[in-house]
Amino acid sequence: MTDLSSTPIPLGEISQGPSAFEQFLDRNQKLITVAAIVAALGLGAYFVSLQVKADHAAEASAALTKAQDIADYEKIVKDFASTPSAGSAMLAIADKQWSNLQKEEAVTTLRTLIEKYPDHASRPIAQSSLGYHLIDLGKTGDAEVVFKAIIDDQNTHFLAPAAMVALGDIARQNKDLVKAKEYYDKAGKEYADSSLASIAKDRTQFLNFQAPNEIAPPPVAPATKDPTSSIIQPDDADTSLPPSDNPLLNNLSGTPDKTVPTPEPSPSPAAPADTATPEKPADPATPPTVK
Repeated sequence: MTDLSSTPIPLGEISQGPSAFEQFLDRNQKLITVAAIVAALGLGAYFVSLQVKADHAAEASAALTKAQDIADYEKIVKDFASTPSAGSAMLAIADKQWSNLQKEEAVTTLRTLIEKYPDHASRPIAQSSLGYHLIDLGKTGDAEVVFKAIIDDQNTHFLAPAAMVALGDIARQNKDLVKAKEYYDKAGKEYADSSLASIAKDRTQFLNFQAPNEIAPPPVAPATKDPTSSIIQPDDADTSLPPSDNPLLNNLSGTPDKTVPTPEPSPSPAAPADTATPEKPADPATPPTVK
């Protein structure tokens, strides 16, 4: 009987040929090489495009720094529309238009900026400016829509207190004091750390304040004569004034002071008697002329 414990039993044969992965590489070597080249080219093109965009953005930023008037900013919007500088240029255009009293044009520019560049950093500022401009133009309904959108947008959360105060002002302007108080209270409570909280509280305190009715000023009295003028320079008509107890006034008015005795006039010396005036000697007779 054979001892099985001493006889080795093979568990399996070890294959000495190429592995499946190596066979895959062999079969698709060309395809893999082409794919690697394409990937390298694509990666290179991506980095090149990033560099081109960076250079383009830098050029737009330099142009934005040098811009001075609306024409300069409009050129930036046209030539660098894909850069952030274009949105900043539109905000500058709207500001200059409003300063030039082109108010409707400024509103249109702000609306275009908000719609065309929703992710731009200046979009919240443009949205807030739009709301206040609409209030100035009397379009409170459109302004209310804008400020409510600011409150609902997480990206403009830092402008929410100002938007609530603005909504309260619109409600107060529309004589809806209950709604105005709601907005003021909400701004003061939810944003107690904001500087606008105190403004909202002040708005609430003066919410029911009514300005007093204007009263016509009294008629202007006719000009009267200055009493001092008659003392300093008496009129010709007032040549004689009754005496008073004020010596200074009597002296100024020329009235004798009754408290001071009037001295008696001293007698004038007698005029000397007329004396005969010596006669002037007569001229000697003219001697006769001898012919």
